[in-house]
Amino acid sequence: SNADFSGATVTMTHAGTNIPVTIQSATDNGYGDNTIVWLANVNDPDATSSWSKPAGDDVYSVGIANAIVNGGAEAYNYNVTIFDPSVPGADYKPAVVTGPSQPVLNQPNSYAFTAVSNATAYQWKSTPLSSFALTDGAESGLVNFTATTAGGYNVIDTQVKASGNAAFRLNMGDAFGQQSLTLNSTLLAGPSSQISFQSQLIYADNLVAALEVSADGGTTWTSAYSTNGLSESAFHLISVSLASYAGQTVRVRFNLIYPYDGSGIYAGFSPLGWYIDDIVFANFEQVGTEVLSPVIPGPGFSFTPTLLGDYNLSVRPQFYGAYFGDWGPSSRVTAVTGN
Repeated sequence: SNADFSGATVTMTHAGTNIPVTIQSATDNGYGDNTIVWLANVNDPDATSSWSKPAGDDVYSVGIANAIVNGGAEAYNYNVTIFDPSVPGADYKPAVVTGPSQPVLNQPNSYAFTAVSNATAYQWKSTPLSSFALTDGAESGLVNFTATTAGGYNVIDTQVKASGNAAFRLNMGDAFGQQSLTLNSTLLAGPSSQISFQSQLIYADNLVAALEVSADGGTTWTSAYSTNGLSESAFHLISVSLASYAGQTVRVRFNLIYPYDGSGIYAGFSPLGWYIDDIVFANFEQVGTEVLSPVIPGPGFSFTPTLLGDYNLSVRPQFYGAYFGDWGPSSRVTAVTGN
């Protein structure tokens, strides 16, 4: 309290390497405790971008010197650990479902699950699964995809195509904003899941063309493939494995991004943009409508399948009677007729 940071200095190191810092504020602001604020040049020269996602826990050392407290100079040294909250820690113990692998159709089947520390209740869900195979070359228009665009252009293009009469097109030559093509179906990925497509970028030198995947229903997206700085004379085949998402429910989209300040965009050219054709989804399953149960005390539930076929069953904990944790791993079951 009442510390004076006006003459303080800040140092940061990472794995023994100095990280340049810029002090933004170190003066008395007239309210609250005095603070010192700085930017670390970790990701870009002006240090204003979001922090890059680390591959694992990443430790930075911070040193603050010459902070005046009660008339004397003090020094403070501490570590900060940057981590990816989507990666479970060693102490993560999810709710794991156990029970019959072949529940009987139209009959209650009992399942148990492991308890989660500090959980006050649980919720379980059943998700029907069906085989999914799709080849789409835009010949039938936007049947399987939803387009989010700006600029008023036609996403179905008949001028540039790899085969057939049409291709999909995303374009940022005349307007900025979200330019994406999102698959309508929600998919379950497996170890051999793959997406392939024909791709051609025309006058797209400053754009980033990405195939993105979301494992949380579309809240956050991660690039599974991306390229930029290209203007290509012909289509070429791109094949992207989603094996790293095996066992996860995913959404998929093609996304055209402009990460700069507005300069270098070609406008009025034709053809122009990212052309995508002959999209093939292989070795996926389609996820049907999830059925959520009411909150239960646990540690078990009864599942009554109403259709023959495959389902995923999973459980998530609730804390303090209000907040849900992540869904535990899915348990795959196949509903069968009784003897």
